[in-house]
Amino acid sequence: MELLLGLSALIFALAVLALVGFLIPTIMELRRSLQQVERTTAHLNAHLPEIVSNLHDITDNVSEMTEMGREQLEGVGETVDQVRASVRRVTGIERRLRRQVTPILQAVGTLSASARALQAFLTVIRHRDGRRR
Repeated sequence: MELLLGLSALIFALAVLALVGFLIPTIMELRRSLQQVERTTAHLNAHLPEIVSNLHDITDNVSEMTEMGREQLEGVGETVDQVRASVRRVTGIERRLRRQVTPILQAVGTLSASARALQAFLTVIRHRDGRRR
């Protein structure tokens, strides 16, 4: 029984030794990882105020650019409205001119046709008078 107890103690000791043997590299890696986390945290703590300040500056710049873009779009909208109104006025003037000029052009056309007809008539009469003599 003592032999069994001694053998059990030996097997238990070997198992603990094997476990410790596997845990030592894991614990060392964990220690290195924790040191890296500590360095990263220290670096962030040192630079975090500057990062936050830069973020505030970037946010302010984006807000200003958005506001400027909105104002310019409003200005463009007003300009488009003014151009639209000008086009409407020009179109109205063109319609009025067309209504006023069309009768005049028709009268000029009629007068021109009458003048050509008179000229043709006079040419025919002259031509007849030349034959009678």
